Amino acid sequence: MRQQVGLTASSLYYVGCFMRALHRMNPEQTGDAYCAPYAFNLRRNKALSPLLSNHVAPLFAQAPKSLLHDRAALFQHLKQQNANTIREKLDYAFLPIMWAASWLSLKQHGEKLRTSMRTGTERSSFWFSDIGKADLSNASFFNTDITKIYHLCQISSPPAIAFLSCQFNQQLMLSYNFIEPLFTEKWIEELHKNMLEELFSD
Repeated sequence: MRQQVGLTASSLYYVGCFMRALHRMNPEQTGDAYCAPYAFNLRRNKALSPLLSNHVAPLFAQAPKSLLHDRAALFQHLKQQNANTIREKLDYAFLPIMWAASWLSLKQHGEKLRTSMRTGTERSSFWFSDIGKADLSNASFFNTDITKIYHLCQISSPPAIAFLSCQFNQQLMLSYNFIEPLFTEKWIEELHKNMLEELFSD
């Protein structure tokens, strides 16, 4: 991860790997590019809470499918895209839209944020969130040891799939949320194998 995207862009590494893993599942699917939102973590370092509703996602990682065959080029593209977004302060530009739409119902608010105003279609190829390191104090809950963490989130159809990650107890935890029958457990198992290969590839 450090070799490809540096110390501060771990989300871009996960997103890039997931793009490649998805593309391996169906390289002939329609569309010319992938687009995925990724979030700011608003939880203070080592804070015990909140673990939920602590992310704001005004950033989008976008990559043409023609780049996916070249890992180095893909990660360089995502890093440069992120640098340009920060330089032009587009991350802050998205926040007023969120605030202005906050008077809408939750359903309407979500639709406005997720839908492209130009095409009227879902912006995201998939949903993504990296919780980072989860510190659960003594790792017990009512005297029961916590050994693993899984994430659940509400997802719309499309894109009908979300990839979520965190680090807990010195382990990387990966969760896949999906809507059946658009995706099946067998399909997700194959996707997970692809994802592991991508994560640990040179």
